[in-house]
Amino acid sequence: MSGRNTLPDVMLPILATVMHNTSCVAKLGVITHPPEALPPYRQLQYEKCCLFDDAMTLMLHDSEGQENNDAIDSDDSDNDSDNDPVASHPAAVLADLWGPKRQTTNFFEVAERDKMASASKVWPPRSFTSGSVAIHLNFDPSYSRISIDQATRLFSLPDLRRLLTTYFNKQRQSSGNMLRDASEYSLPFNYIQVWFKVRVQQKSFHDDSIIGPTFTINTHPPNRHWKHGRYDAAIFAVGGSDIWPKSGLTGHIVAQVHMIFCPIPPRGTHPVWASQFLACIQPFNILSNGNVDPATRMYTLKRSMRSRGTERVTDIIFLDKIRSYTHIIPKFGKEADCRLTLANVLHFADMFYLNHFFDKDFFFAISQ
Repeated sequence: MSGRNTLPDVMLPILATVMHNTSCVAKLGVITHPPEALPPYRQLQYEKCCLFDDAMTLMLHDSEGQENNDAIDSDDSDNDSDNDPVASHPAAVLADLWGPKRQTTNFFEVAERDKMASASKVWPPRSFTSGSVAIHLNFDPSYSRISIDQATRLFSLPDLRRLLTTYFNKQRQSSGNMLRDASEYSLPFNYIQVWFKVRVQQKSFHDDSIIGPTFTINTHPPNRHWKHGRYDAAIFAVGGSDIWPKSGLTGHIVAQVHMIFCPIPPRGTHPVWASQFLACIQPFNILSNGNVDPATRMYTLKRSMRSRGTERVTDIIFLDKIRSYTHIIPKFGKEADCRLTLANVLHFADMFYLNHFFDKDFFFAISQ
Protein backbone atom coordinates (compact mmCIF):
# COMPACT_ATOMS: atom_id res chain seq x y z
CA MET A 1 0.00 0.00 0.00
CA SER A 2 1.24 3.49 -0.79
CA GLY A 3 2.33 5.69 2.07
CA ARG A 4 -0.13 8.35 0.98
CA ASN A 5 -3.70 8.58 2.24
CA THR A 6 -5.40 7.34 -0.92
CA LEU A 7 -8.55 5.36 -1.59
CA PRO A 8 -8.31 1.89 -3.14
CA ASP A 9 -9.08 1.84 -6.84
CA VAL A 10 -12.25 -0.13 -6.16
CA MET A 11 -13.63 2.88 -4.30
CA LEU A 12 -13.13 5.30 -7.19
CA PRO A 13 -16.41 4.46 -8.99
CA ILE A 14 -18.33 4.81 -5.71
CA LEU A 15 -16.64 8.12 -4.91
CA ALA A 16 -17.24 9.33 -8.44
CA THR A 17 -20.94 8.50 -8.22
CA VAL A 18 -21.39 10.32 -4.93
CA MET A 19 -19.43 13.37 -6.03
CA HIS A 20 -21.09 13.45 -9.44
CA ASN A 21 -24.53 13.42 -7.82
CA THR A 22 -23.41 16.22 -5.51
CA SER A 23 -22.21 18.16 -8.52
CA CYS A 24 -25.48 17.58 -10.34
CA VAL A 25 -27.47 18.87 -7.37
CA ALA A 26 -25.29 21.97 -7.31
CA LYS A 27 -26.05 22.60 -10.98
CA LEU A 28 -29.84 22.11 -10.78
CA GLY A 29 -30.28 25.82 -10.32
CA VAL A 30 -28.86 26.60 -13.75
CA ILE A 31 -30.77 24.05 -15.84
CA THR A 32 -33.57 26.47 -16.63
CA HIS A 33 -31.30 29.52 -16.86
CA PRO A 34 -28.19 30.06 -18.98
CA PRO A 35 -25.04 30.50 -16.84
CA GLU A 36 -24.47 34.03 -18.09
CA ALA A 37 -27.83 35.06 -16.62
CA LEU A 38 -26.77 34.04 -13.11
CA PRO A 39 -25.09 36.25 -10.50
CA PRO A 40 -21.28 36.17 -10.63
CA TYR A 41 -20.92 33.92 -7.58
CA ARG A 42 -23.36 31.37 -9.07
CA GLN A 43 -21.48 31.44 -12.38
CA LEU A 44 -18.30 30.60 -10.49
CA GLN A 45 -20.04 27.71 -8.70
CA TYR A 46 -21.29 26.39 -12.03
CA GLU A 47 -17.82 26.56 -13.60
CA LYS A 48 -16.31 24.72 -10.62
CA CYS A 49 -18.92 21.96 -10.92
CA CYS A 50 -18.16 21.52 -14.61
CA LEU A 51 -14.44 21.33 -13.95
CA PHE A 52 -15.05 18.82 -11.17
CA ASP A 53 -17.09 16.59 -13.49
CA ASP A 54 -14.29 16.67 -16.06
CA ALA A 55 -11.69 15.81 -13.42
CA MET A 56 -13.72 12.85 -12.12
CA THR A 57 -14.17 11.52 -15.65
CA LEU A 58 -10.45 11.69 -16.31
CA MET A 59 -9.63 10.07 -12.97
CA LEU A 60 -11.95 7.13 -13.63
CA HIS A 61 -10.54 6.71 -17.13
CA ASP A 62 -7.03 6.66 -15.68
CA SER A 63 -7.73 4.39 -12.70
CA GLU A 64 -7.40 1.17 -14.70
CA GLY A 65 -3.79 1.92 -15.59
CA GLN A 66 -2.87 3.50 -12.30
CA GLU A 67 -2.01 0.17 -10.65
CA ASN A 68 0.86 -0.36 -13.08
CA ASN A 69 2.02 3.25 -12.86
CA ASP A 70 2.28 3.08 -9.06
CA ALA A 71 5.00 0.46 -9.35
CA ILE A 72 7.30 2.80 -11.27
CA ASP A 73 9.95 4.35 -9.02
CA SER A 74 11.44 7.76 -9.72
CA ASP A 75 15.13 7.67 -10.52
CA ASP A 76 15.75 11.13 -9.06
CA SER A 77 18.27 11.12 -6.23
CA ASP A 78 15.96 12.78 -3.71
CA ASN A 79 12.66 11.34 -4.95
CA ASP A 80 10.88 14.70 -4.81
CA SER A 81 7.38 14.32 -6.21
CA ASP A 82 7.17 18.06 -6.81
CA ASN A 83 9.75 17.76 -9.59
CA ASP A 84 7.06 16.23 -11.80
CA PRO A 85 5.67 18.87 -14.21
CA VAL A 86 2.34 17.00 -14.39
CA ALA A 87 1.55 17.41 -10.70
CA SER A 88 -1.77 18.97 -11.77
CA HIS A 89 -3.10 15.52 -12.76
CA PRO A 90 -6.84 15.32 -11.86
CA ALA A 91 -6.23 12.59 -9.28
CA ALA A 92 -3.60 14.74 -7.56
CA VAL A 93 -5.90 17.76 -7.63
CA LEU A 94 -8.77 15.80 -6.10
CA ALA A 95 -6.51 14.33 -3.44
CA ASP A 96 -5.55 17.85 -2.45
CA LEU A 97 -9.15 19.08 -2.44
CA TRP A 98 -10.81 16.17 -0.64
CA GLY A 99 -7.99 14.44 1.20
CA PRO A 100 -7.18 15.02 4.87
CA LYS A 101 -5.15 18.14 5.57
CA ARG A 102 -1.97 17.95 7.60
CA GLN A 103 -1.37 20.53 10.28
CA THR A 104 1.11 23.18 9.19
CA THR A 105 4.53 22.68 10.74
CA ASN A 106 5.66 25.68 12.75
CA PHE A 107 9.26 26.05 11.58
CA PHE A 108 9.76 28.97 13.96
CA GLU A 109 9.36 26.51 16.84
CA VAL A 110 11.55 23.95 15.08
CA ALA A 111 14.27 26.57 14.64
CA GLU A 112 14.07 27.52 18.31
CA ARG A 113 14.44 23.88 19.35
CA ASP A 114 17.44 23.46 17.06
CA LYS A 115 18.97 26.60 18.52
CA MET A 116 18.60 25.33 22.08
CA ALA A 117 19.78 21.80 21.27
CA SER A 118 23.15 20.53 22.39
CA ALA A 119 26.26 21.17 20.33
CA SER A 120 26.39 17.48 19.46
CA LYS A 121 23.57 17.94 16.96
CA VAL A 122 24.18 18.57 13.28
CA TRP A 123 25.93 21.84 12.50
CA PRO A 124 24.99 24.22 11.06
CA PRO A 125 21.34 23.81 12.16
CA ARG A 126 18.96 22.85 9.36
CA SER A 127 16.23 25.14 10.71
CA PHE A 128 16.86 28.76 11.64
CA THR A 129 15.21 32.16 11.57
CA SER A 130 16.26 35.38 9.92
CA GLY A 131 14.20 38.50 10.35
CA SER A 132 10.54 37.56 10.00
CA VAL A 133 11.26 34.31 8.16
CA ALA A 134 11.84 30.71 9.26
CA ILE A 135 14.10 28.75 6.92
CA HIS A 136 14.26 24.96 6.81
CA LEU A 137 16.51 22.53 4.94
CA ASN A 138 16.28 18.75 4.88
CA PHE A 139 18.42 17.02 7.51
CA ASP A 140 20.28 15.11 4.79
CA PRO A 141 21.64 17.15 1.88
CA SER A 142 20.88 16.03 -1.67
CA TYR A 143 24.65 15.74 -2.15
CA SER A 144 26.56 15.22 1.08
CA ARG A 145 29.90 15.72 -0.66
CA ILE A 146 30.46 17.03 -4.18
CA SER A 147 33.46 18.83 -5.62
CA ILE A 148 33.20 22.40 -6.84
CA ASP A 149 34.04 21.27 -10.37
CA GLN A 150 31.31 18.62 -10.30
CA ALA A 151 28.78 21.18 -9.04
CA THR A 152 29.88 23.54 -11.82
CA ARG A 153 28.94 20.96 -14.43
CA LEU A 154 25.83 19.67 -12.67
CA PHE A 155 24.22 23.11 -12.26
CA SER A 156 25.68 24.65 -15.45
CA LEU A 157 27.50 27.38 -13.51
CA PRO A 158 30.78 27.85 -15.41
CA ASP A 159 31.91 30.76 -13.21
CA LEU A 160 31.22 29.05 -9.89
CA ARG A 161 34.85 28.84 -8.75
CA ARG A 162 35.52 32.48 -9.65
CA LEU A 163 32.30 33.56 -7.93
CA LEU A 164 33.25 31.71 -4.76
CA THR A 165 36.74 33.21 -4.74
CA THR A 166 35.39 36.73 -5.23
CA TYR A 167 32.79 36.16 -2.54
CA PHE A 168 35.31 34.91 0.04
CA ASN A 169 37.66 37.77 -0.79
CA LYS A 170 34.89 40.23 0.04
CA GLN A 171 34.23 38.43 3.31
CA ARG A 172 37.90 38.72 4.29
CA GLN A 173 38.36 42.41 3.45
CA SER A 174 37.40 43.54 6.93
CA SER A 175 40.13 41.40 8.50
CA GLY A 176 42.76 42.28 5.89
CA ASN A 177 43.30 38.60 5.18
CA MET A 178 42.48 38.58 1.48
CA LEU A 179 43.56 35.96 -0.99
CA ARG A 180 46.66 37.03 -2.88
CA ASP A 181 45.01 37.11 -6.30
CA ALA A 182 41.38 36.39 -7.07
CA SER A 183 42.42 35.30 -10.56
CA GLU A 184 44.11 32.26 -9.01
CA TYR A 185 40.68 30.93 -8.01
CA SER A 186 42.19 29.40 -4.87
CA LEU A 187 39.76 28.50 -2.10
CA PRO A 188 40.14 27.12 1.44
CA PHE A 189 37.87 24.19 0.49
CA ASN A 190 37.25 21.89 -2.46
CA TYR A 191 33.97 20.20 -1.57
CA ILE A 192 30.47 21.38 -0.73
CA GLN A 193 27.15 19.99 0.47
CA VAL A 194 24.19 20.73 -1.80
CA TRP A 195 20.43 20.88 -1.18
CA PHE A 196 17.83 20.75 -3.95
CA LYS A 197 15.20 22.77 -2.08
CA VAL A 198 14.60 25.04 0.87
CA ARG A 199 11.36 25.77 2.73
CA VAL A 200 10.46 29.24 3.96
CA GLN A 201 7.68 30.27 6.30
CA GLN A 202 6.47 33.70 7.35
CA LYS A 203 4.04 35.07 9.85
CA SER A 204 0.86 36.87 8.88
CA PHE A 205 1.42 40.39 7.59
CA HIS A 206 -1.20 41.84 9.96
CA ASP A 207 -0.87 39.46 12.93
CA ASP A 208 2.50 37.91 13.73
CA SER A 209 0.84 35.43 16.08
CA ILE A 210 -0.52 33.64 13.00
CA ILE A 211 1.89 31.30 11.22
CA GLY A 212 1.56 31.32 7.46
CA PRO A 213 1.90 28.45 4.98
CA THR A 214 5.24 26.94 4.07
CA PHE A 215 6.56 27.56 0.56
CA THR A 216 9.14 25.35 -1.12
CA ILE A 217 11.82 26.91 -3.30
CA ASN A 218 13.25 24.33 -5.69
CA THR A 219 16.85 24.44 -6.90
CA HIS A 220 16.94 21.15 -8.76
CA PRO A 221 19.56 20.49 -11.45
CA PRO A 222 18.53 19.03 -14.82
CA ASN A 223 16.77 15.67 -14.73
CA ARG A 224 14.38 13.71 -16.95
CA HIS A 225 11.44 15.99 -16.12
CA TRP A 226 13.28 19.31 -16.13
CA LYS A 227 15.87 19.26 -18.90
CA HIS A 228 17.26 22.68 -17.92
CA GLY A 229 16.73 22.31 -14.19
CA ARG A 230 14.04 23.69 -11.91
CA TYR A 231 15.06 26.95 -10.29
CA ASP A 232 12.37 28.92 -8.47
CA ALA A 233 12.44 32.63 -7.71
CA ALA A 234 12.66 34.26 -4.29
CA ILE A 235 12.99 37.62 -2.54
CA PHE A 236 16.38 38.40 -0.96
CA ALA A 237 17.32 41.22 1.41
CA VAL A 238 20.23 43.37 0.25
CA GLY A 239 19.65 46.52 2.33
CA GLY A 240 20.69 46.66 5.95
CA SER A 241 17.89 48.82 7.36
CA ASP A 242 14.88 47.68 5.32
CA ILE A 243 12.80 45.07 7.14
CA TRP A 244 10.64 42.61 5.22
CA PRO A 245 7.67 42.55 4.80
CA LYS A 246 6.82 46.09 5.93
CA SER A 247 9.44 47.60 3.60
CA GLY A 248 8.04 45.95 0.49
CA LEU A 249 10.64 45.64 -2.27
CA THR A 250 12.72 48.52 -0.93
CA GLY A 251 16.13 47.10 -0.05
CA HIS A 252 15.27 43.74 -1.61
CA ILE A 253 15.78 41.99 -4.93
CA VAL A 254 14.00 39.31 -6.92
CA ALA A 255 16.29 36.47 -7.99
CA GLN A 256 16.20 32.97 -9.38
CA VAL A 257 17.87 30.52 -7.00
CA HIS A 258 20.26 28.13 -8.78
CA MET A 259 22.03 26.32 -5.96
CA ILE A 260 21.92 26.02 -2.16
CA PHE A 261 25.10 24.78 -0.55
CA CYS A 262 27.46 24.80 2.40
CA PRO A 263 31.28 24.56 2.13
CA ILE A 264 32.96 21.53 3.70
CA PRO A 265 36.08 22.58 5.65
CA PRO A 266 39.24 20.49 5.81
CA ARG A 267 39.04 17.63 8.30
CA GLY A 268 39.66 18.68 11.89
CA THR A 269 38.97 22.40 11.30
CA HIS A 270 35.90 24.46 12.21
CA PRO A 271 36.18 27.82 10.39
CA VAL A 272 33.43 30.41 10.63
CA TRP A 273 32.77 30.30 6.89
CA ALA A 274 31.62 26.68 7.16
CA SER A 275 28.79 27.54 9.57
CA GLN A 276 26.44 29.30 7.14
CA PHE A 277 24.49 28.21 4.11
CA LEU A 278 24.98 30.01 0.81
CA ALA A 279 22.88 30.45 -2.32
CA CYS A 280 23.89 30.98 -5.92
CA ILE A 281 21.39 33.39 -7.52
CA GLN A 282 20.64 35.14 -10.80
CA PRO A 283 18.90 38.47 -10.07
CA PHE A 284 16.25 40.36 -12.03
CA ASN A 285 15.92 44.08 -12.67
CA ILE A 286 12.59 45.81 -12.06
CA LEU A 287 11.68 47.84 -15.15
CA SER A 288 9.67 51.04 -15.67
CA ASN A 289 11.37 52.79 -12.75
CA GLY A 290 9.64 50.50 -10.30
CA ASN A 291 6.16 51.22 -11.64
CA VAL A 292 3.66 48.42 -12.20
CA ASP A 293 2.42 47.43 -15.64
CA PRO A 294 -0.85 49.34 -16.26
CA ALA A 295 -2.62 46.30 -17.73
CA THR A 296 -1.62 43.59 -15.25
CA ARG A 297 -0.88 45.78 -12.20
CA MET A 298 2.27 43.69 -11.71
CA TYR A 299 5.94 44.64 -11.74
CA THR A 300 7.88 43.76 -14.88
CA LEU A 301 11.17 41.92 -14.40
CA LYS A 302 14.10 41.44 -16.74
CA ARG A 303 17.14 39.28 -16.19
CA SER A 304 20.28 41.13 -15.16
CA MET A 305 22.89 40.72 -17.90
CA ARG A 306 26.58 41.53 -18.02
CA SER A 307 27.86 44.31 -20.25
CA ARG A 308 28.20 41.96 -23.21
CA GLY A 309 24.47 41.31 -23.02
CA THR A 310 24.70 37.54 -23.50
CA GLU A 311 25.79 36.36 -20.05
CA ARG A 312 23.42 36.38 -17.09
CA VAL A 313 24.63 37.96 -13.86
CA THR A 314 25.25 35.33 -11.18
CA ASP A 315 26.13 36.02 -7.56
CA ILE A 316 26.65 34.35 -4.18
CA ILE A 317 24.61 35.42 -1.16
CA PHE A 318 23.95 34.16 2.38
CA LEU A 319 20.88 31.92 2.42
CA ASP A 320 19.66 33.68 5.57
CA LYS A 321 19.03 36.74 3.36
CA ILE A 322 16.09 34.96 1.77
CA ARG A 323 12.76 36.49 2.71
CA SER A 324 10.04 34.89 0.62
CA TYR A 325 9.15 32.57 -2.20
CA THR A 326 7.76 34.45 -5.17
CA HIS A 327 5.85 33.46 -8.27
CA ILE A 328 6.98 34.87 -11.61
CA ILE A 329 5.03 34.70 -14.87
CA PRO A 330 6.77 34.80 -18.27
CA LYS A 331 5.96 37.91 -20.28
CA PHE A 332 5.27 36.80 -23.83
CA GLY A 333 5.72 38.94 -26.91
CA LYS A 334 3.48 39.30 -29.93
CA GLU A 335 4.65 35.97 -31.33
CA ALA A 336 4.63 32.65 -29.51
CA ASP A 337 7.91 30.84 -28.93
CA CYS A 338 7.37 27.22 -29.96
CA ARG A 339 10.20 26.08 -27.66
CA LEU A 340 8.39 27.03 -24.47
CA THR A 341 6.92 24.38 -22.19
CA LEU A 342 6.11 24.23 -18.49
CA ALA A 343 9.51 22.66 -17.82
CA ASN A 344 11.70 25.11 -19.76
CA VAL A 345 9.93 28.47 -19.86
CA LEU A 346 11.88 29.87 -16.89
CA HIS A 347 15.10 28.89 -18.65
CA PHE A 348 14.44 30.51 -22.03
CA ALA A 349 12.37 33.56 -21.05
CA ASP A 350 14.09 36.81 -20.05
CA MET A 351 11.04 38.96 -19.22
CA PHE A 352 8.63 38.18 -16.40
CA TYR A 353 5.81 39.57 -14.31
CA LEU A 354 6.14 39.49 -10.53
CA ASN A 355 2.87 37.85 -9.52
CA HIS A 356 1.97 39.29 -6.13
CA PHE A 357 -1.56 37.87 -6.28
CA PHE A 358 -0.61 34.27 -5.46
CA ASP A 359 -0.60 34.85 -1.68
CA LYS A 360 -2.44 37.47 0.36
CA ASP A 361 0.45 38.24 2.73
CA PHE A 362 2.84 38.58 -0.21
CA PHE A 363 0.29 40.89 -1.85
CA PHE A 364 0.25 43.16 1.19
CA ALA A 365 4.06 43.22 1.30
CA ILE A 366 4.54 44.09 -2.37
CA SER A 367 1.74 46.67 -2.26
CA GLN A 368 3.61 48.79 0.30
